Amino acid sequence: MTDRADAPRLRRPGWKDPRLLVGVLLVMVSVAAVVLLVRQADSRVEYWAAAQDITPGTALKAEHLTVVSANLGDSSQGYLPADQPVPDNVAAVATVRQGELLPAGGLAVRDPEERQQITVQVSDVVPEHLSNGDRVDLWVAFPDDTGRGFFEPEQVAVSAEVVGTSESTTAFGAGVTGNVALMLGPEEVPEILGAQANGARMTIVPSLGSS
Repeated sequence: MTDRADAPRLRRPGWKDPRLLVGVLLVMVSVAAVVLLVRQADSRVEYWAAAQDITPGTALKAEHLTVVSANLGDSSQGYLPADQPVPDNVAAVATVRQGELLPAGGLAVRDPEERQQITVQVSDVVPEHLSNGDRVDLWVAFPDDTGRGFFEPEQVAVSAEVVGTSESTTAFGAGVTGNVALMLGPEEVPEILGAQANGARMTIVPSLGSS
């Protein structure tokens, strides 16, 4: 009579079984790796975009904008992220079509007095101490009928704000020459542009009471 070896019984692994713990750990690592890969692949950022066509000069309001997600990579600095509010009192300086992202350089602060920046070429030397924020009066002398002289100068702008000057200087260092950028009101702009087109002489003088 021969002895028979008992066949080993299959036992369900317990929660302390090292093989079970290793399996659970591998599953958790795999899930975490998949989540990380998905997050890295979806690196989109929310940006402001036009909810409708925006034309130059339009004062931006909430109804003009919407939020879209995009992955712009190195171009992201050129557009306004939606996690930052759009600055108050700004207007578009270029056309933005519906659905297009709002370019960071496509906005300008609106002047509360509705002034516009106009660059004029002055006939005399600009004072060397003239700087942005100073106030000047603008005088214009139109050519006379002979074409060899000019009529008496007329004052066409009072206390205009200086926002820029040319950088060239005279040979004697007397001051800055060339162009002066001024903020001018809507009633002054047409007359000054017409004067420039007709070859008028333009002169600026410091406004009375200006610093």
